[in-house]
Amino acid sequence: MADQPDPEVVAAAAADLYALPPEAFMAARTARVGALRKAGDRGSAAAVGRLAKPTLAASLVDRLVRERPGAVHALLATAADLRRAQEELDAGRLKELGTERRQRVTEAVEAASAIGEAAGRAPGAAVVEEIAATLTGAILDPAAAGAVASGRLIRSLPADGLEGTDLEELVALPDAPPVLGAPPEKAGRARARPPAPSSEHEDRVAAAARRDAERAVADAERLRDRARRAERDAEDDLADAERRREEADGRATDLRNRIAELRRRLDAAEDDLSSAEREVRDRRSEERSARRAAEDAEDTLTSARAHLESLG
Repeated sequence: MADQPDPEVVAAAAADLYALPPEAFMAARTARVGALRKAGDRGSAAAVGRLAKPTLAASLVDRLVRERPGAVHALLATAADLRRAQEELDAGRLKELGTERRQRVTEAVEAASAIGEAAGRAPGAAVVEEIAATLTGAILDPAAAGAVASGRLIRSLPADGLEGTDLEELVALPDAPPVLGAPPEKAGRARARPPAPSSEHEDRVAAAARRDAERAVADAERLRDRARRAERDAEDDLADAERRREEADGRATDLRNRIAELRRRLDAAEDDLSSAEREVRDRRSEERSARRAAEDAEDTLTSARAHLESLG
């Protein structure tokens, strides 16, 4: 039915879309949806329209799976060797593989970064850390390895695996076949195993110590990543605080200048007031003198009139 998605059509569309950088994803998805609608496949069009745009870190891992599958195969082969060595309680092999694990993650991270640089968008330190965490998780957790092999990551993965997380929030079409094919057969791939330990007890103790050390390393890496994120957040907060301080200092300078101007104007107004008050006092004194003179003149006039009348 046209209203039901065709899983193969949707998976093929996803395989194409997640091969693109994030900035090209939305336009390509819109074009794919339009083509499916035009073909009358409304169900597949709706399903493709729901495919989520990947983050930059997830997209670089998706493109790593397609463009540098050898790096991913080497990483996952080391993961399988680690699990085998843990099952066999092979302490010497575990030590060797611990070094190899770090090397494989570093190589794959560098390859993913190179893909971003070639596309004109080199990943920053935070994105590189997300890629490293995702690839580390793929080594430690088979479910995370499957998510990476899918080639449809939409979010980066935690370094300690997928336990307690919802796979559908991290991978598009988690039930679809993976993009990463089977590794090519290579002569001499199998490595010679060292002789079995002379003491099973010692071997178990060594393996347990190795597992504890691996967990301690993973915990330390998580703490380091958390500390680095906290450092970046603190640096951002400091920059914001310094910017606010500069803005406040500018406003304070403006206000101080206005206060100084107002004080100058107040001093001038007080001088004008003092001058006006002196003038008022002077005019009041003159008014009193004029009033007394007028009163004296009135008295003189009255006397003169009386004298005139007495003369008949």
